[in-house]
Amino acid sequence: MIKANAQKRRKLSTISGMTVGTPNRDEPPQTRGRLRERYRFTEELFHLFNSITAHCYRQLAQKDRSIWERLFWLLMLILEAATLIAIIISAWGKFTANPLITTLHDTIYPIVLVPFPAISLCNNNRISQAAAVRYARQLAEKDTERRNASFFLEQIALLGKLYDFDYENLHQMTKFQEFLDLNDVSNSTGMYNALETLAKLSPRCEDMLLRCFWKSIELPCMLRNDMIEVRRTQYGFCCTFNFIGHNEDNEIHPPAYFLDVTGPEMGLVLLLNGSSNDYFYNLFNNIGFNQFVHLGTETFIRVDAITIKSEPDVLRYSRQKVSHGATLHSLTRECISGASWL
Repeated sequence: MIKANAQKRRKLSTISGMTVGTPNRDEPPQTRGRLRERYRFTEELFHLFNSITAHCYRQLAQKDRSIWERLFWLLMLILEAATLIAIIISAWGKFTANPLITTLHDTIYPIVLVPFPAISLCNNNRISQAAAVRYARQLAEKDTERRNASFFLEQIALLGKLYDFDYENLHQMTKFQEFLDLNDVSNSTGMYNALETLAKLSPRCEDMLLRCFWKSIELPCMLRNDMIEVRRTQYGFCCTFNFIGHNEDNEIHPPAYFLDVTGPEMGLVLLLNGSSNDYFYNLFNNIGFNQFVHLGTETFIRVDAITIKSEPDVLRYSRQKVSHGATLHSLTRECISGASWL
């Protein structure tokens, strides 16, 4: 006998002699009131390690291994990752240094048709001692204050600041510049030319180059239209070989040099004279030369048009006062003479 006041968890109903349990309507579902089971990250991570066939991962996830064994395999995994990163960085560096270049030539393009690279040979000494002494004597002869050559020899050292400029002795450089503007005027321009002065003070390639060989054949180094030419570079006036650039004196460039033989002595071989006694202004604080191998490049220059308009005050002058014979040189001389008169 079932008591009516008893707590019933479920109701029983008999169908064809079979007892079936029916859920209680008042009871919530089985998932009701129970938190949904969440995946644990560590378990999933260890499951992933067990599934990976790569080395070191499965050993980390095996529970029967000691903590020292796991630390060992963790260290091996870190070393493996570091090695992989180093290989990728090295491969990327090699690719950026020598990228893939698509050209119109085939892969069997003959090397004899490739010009020899341009070479620049620069002396670390930017001002020659002998040239500086000669220039100091010339300035002493032009000086109205009768200062000796030793004074101007100290001033000539300031010209080296044109290569590595700093603000030290700026007032002294300004005074020396004013003296040069008045007493060292170029005959061609009527004013002081710093490039001509630096070219005159730079060590001569004729003194630095003793012997020159090309394809094991000795050739003259500094004769006209021969191997070595003096050109202005970012390090000053240097001796250049096979360098085809802008030439102020002659627009017809000499033919380029091509190498059609191989061997350690079949290229360019130079016998140099360091001449340490001739050092006056050392740019790199050591004795020797710097050799630069230039890449074959092509520079495109952008040309912009600039409109020049006269001042409105010019309209007050009549046409009869316009001078048709004035040139830049004459105006420069008049300006310098006016400044010296003041």
